[in-house]
Amino acid sequence: MVRPNPSGRRLLTVLAMLAVPALLGGCDSTREALGLNKKAPDEFAVVTKAPLALPPEFGLRPPEPGAPRPQDRTAQD
Repeated sequence: MVRPNPSGRRLLTVLAMLAVPALLGGCDSTREALGLNKKAPDEFAVVTKAPLALPPEFGLRPPEPGAPRPQDRTAQD
């Protein structure tokens, strides 16, 4: 009676464990179920954007000629 080589059985087990994921990785349904498929965005899709809006008017008046500038302050202020 010949006993099987335990290291040979271990080698076959390791090879089978490596072969199964490699074979299943080639199947489209398996790749889709695992989320491995690339989903590229549609480059021809048209996206509409909201139009630009004017800011609210804050009651700004044009500066008077010769008037001091409001942002300029003296050292005493």
